[in-house]
This record gives sequence, structure tokens and C-alpha cells, in this order.
Amino acid sequence: MVKKNDLDIATIEEIVQNQSEVEEVPFQLKSGKWVVVKPLNRKQALRFRRVKMARDVFEQKLVSMALVDPKMTAAQVSAWQEIDKADGDLRGITDLIVEISGMKEMTEGAKNGTKSND
Repeated sequence: MVKKNDLDIATIEEIVQNQSEVEEVPFQLKSGKWVVVKPLNRKQALRFRRVKMARDVFEQKLVSMALVDPKMTAAQVSAWQEIDKADGDLRGITDLIVEISGMKEMTEGAKNGTKSND
């Protein structure tokens, strides 16, 4: 068993400092152009926990929070949804954001319009 005295315990400053770097991830659209997304932080991801919302609203909020370049509002994502195919770019972007944010299990309830069991 490991003893507390044998551990190199992190300071609060080290914990907060180590979390400040966010890796942005490029996503290639079917047109060949690129967009850039970032993973949501814990606080942002928790907004989706235990929240009942329609899938379209879920996607609007998620993409507007994570899309870095170009930056889009939820209303702009909604307009994009109106013209995008069901298996189009938005589906791929949404899946990527969920994956890189570690939200797959956390968001199942929101995506299905039901509450999570956590």
C-alpha cells in the first residue's frame, strides 16, 4: 500500500496550471475545407448532464460552444442544420466534439431526450 508521505502531492496551482492548455482539433468538411473544434472543459460538459433537450438543440449548443474556427452561434448552427444532410458534416463534428470531450456516456441522455442515470 502506498503511503501519503511517499507521494508527490500536486499543489492547487499545479492542478489549475496543467489544465489550461486546450488542444484544438481540425475537422475536414466534405467540401474539402476545414473547421477547428476544441474539447469542452468539465464545466461546459456538465451543462449537458441531466438535462432534457431535443437533439437539435443539443447539437446547436454543443457545436456553438466547441467550434473555434469559424466561431458560430447556436442560431447559426440551427441554420446549418436546416441545409445539412442527416449524415453530413454536422454529425461528424458533433461526434468528434463528444469524443474529444470525453462526453459519450455523459451526453447519451441529452441526445436521446431523456435524463442521465448518473
